[in-house]
Amino acid sequence: MSRIISGQWKGRKIIAPNKLEARPTTDRAKEALFNILRSHIDWEETEALDLFGGIGSIALEMASRYCKQVVCVEKDARAVAFIQTYAAQLQADNIQVIRSEVLQFLRSSFLRFDFIFADPPYDFANYAEMIAEIEHRKMLKPNGMLVIEHGQEADLQHFAGFEVMRVYGRVHFSFFRFEENP
Repeated sequence: MSRIISGQWKGRKIIAPNKLEARPTTDRAKEALFNILRSHIDWEETEALDLFGGIGSIALEMASRYCKQVVCVEKDARAVAFIQTYAAQLQADNIQVIRSEVLQFLRSSFLRFDFIFADPPYDFANYAEMIAEIEHRKMLKPNGMLVIEHGQEADLQHFAGFEVMRVYGRVHFSFFRFEENP
């Protein structure tokens, strides 16, 4: 179970069906992350991408904060259906859910975002490719930010654009910004 921390749906519980394997960002870590982002992001002007959407905890949090547009990418059909159903119940018309494998989506998308959040499985082995695709395809708008949630086993500090890592228990957030190429 997860909950929406702030915004118009503050306090709403997100309870995924039992058969849906998901590891939602803990409420403590999510609250800490959004406290950091508060000084960097005006949600009402932000177009955001949530990669590896899971049960939609982060996408719903951004939508609750009146994010202009949230695109949520998730490959599991049951998770996609859950997010779509929950978003419809909330009348969250600022969420678009796309069923796709994340790297495939990144290779084929021409969309650009102000903020990208990625929460891959902790055994994910393609950080280099994911980060490279986001940078190469210029998926972040100028001054855009990428945040990747990961476990302690992943060291992302050597990748281009890395700025800082924050740790909340077992949850690690690595923050990235890329130089805009002329």
